[in-house]
Amino acid sequence: MTVQSPSTTTHSEIVSTSEDVSKIVRAAGDQRTSVCIVGGATSLDYGLLREIPGFRVVTTGLSRVLDYAARDMTITVEAGLPFQTLTEVLLEQNQWLPLDVPHPERATLGGIVACDWSGAFESGYGTIRDMVIGISAIDGRGIRFSAGGRVVQYRHPDSGQFLYGQVHAGGGDRAGRSHEVLPER
Repeated sequence: MTVQSPSTTTHSEIVSTSEDVSKIVRAAGDQRTSVCIVGGATSLDYGLLREIPGFRVVTTGLSRVLDYAARDMTITVEAGLPFQTLTEVLLEQNQWLPLDVPHPERATLGGIVACDWSGAFESGYGTIRDMVIGISAIDGRGIRFSAGGRVVQYRHPDSGQFLYGQVHAGGGDRAGRSHEVLPER
């Protein structure tokens, strides 16, 4: 992957590794320009301007299930995984993630966290913030960091709290996250 200068237009790059994200964030820092993280592009009208000069990092290449412990009802996925794909994987084990997401075929888990989207199930099951037990991200210097973990009983109630709803503040890549899932209703 080559990182080019965005000049005054937005340079889009589909990433497939967190190292790609780090490289772009470092290049943007060196060039003193912005970085906009985009998943399935279902909520581009929220928060930041739709077109800003700088780098646009498209996370749809980060779409793997990294670990799924169905018996423990936890799953670790990358930021670009579409919600519909996650739902299909969970249903194979009669489990589900209680979120009501618009455009589930395009909406990514990273975007859902960035927008703090929960939908109609929020009053009965809580928010996405209540379901994430661990999260990894890339900071503004291109350095990966993590908060929380992968074991439910050790989850701190506010692990990674600063990443939820970051579409309004321009948060970083949410490369991997562990979710607690529920048995199918």
